[in-house]
Amino acid sequence: MTRTDDSRYLKGGPVAQRIIASVREDAAIAASEGFPPKLVSITVGDTEAVDVYVRNQRAKAALAGIGFEERRFAADITAGELEAAIHGLNADPRVTGIIIQRPVPAHIPIKTLQGAVHPLKDVEGMHPASIGNIVYNQLDLAPCTAAASVELLKETGLELKGLEVVVVGHSEIVGKPIAFLLMSEGATVTVCHHMTRSVAAHARRADALFVAVGKPR
Repeated sequence: MTRTDDSRYLKGGPVAQRIIASVREDAAIAASEGFPPKLVSITVGDTEAVDVYVRNQRAKAALAGIGFEERRFAADITAGELEAAIHGLNADPRVTGIIIQRPVPAHIPIKTLQGAVHPLKDVEGMHPASIGNIVYNQLDLAPCTAAASVELLKETGLELKGLEVVVVGHSEIVGKPIAFLLMSEGATVTVCHHMTRSVAAHARRADALFVAVGKPR
């Protein structure tokens, strides 16, 4: 049986603009009630790529009506000192969200830092509790890349219930969260990884295919 080509070109820009507009409304309401939202970015050391991310995040925060502050720490800071700084931000009622810029120096375990951020301030959705909440369909703070990917799929207008979806890649920050988010929508999900015998065979039968392996081809 010949399969009909129903490939679709997805534009993320309009989706992002709609989300930013919605967040801006919520931020204005919070500010009017005396709780102006504020995002704190944590950078360790000097990395040019990180600086680009921070500039973009600052610009998007401004568009969304969210305050943005960068906390930059020396590359030789200890993991304990950095954890203490994060705990201080957790306790600060003026801080709504915390984001840790990657990469961090090799002597600092990134998972330890992610676990130090309070789940309610974990805007990246990388705290173990945030990841675990996805399993129970508590999706408010899902990992941002995975959540954005699923949002784009919804934009196609396809009915997600029963949709055959293949996810290539099973990382903790993209592949696995995408799979759980899609299952919460009723999709039938197959996850392929480096031990999958025939990725191509699975991909050919998919209604939707997510490639989350960090390579364009």
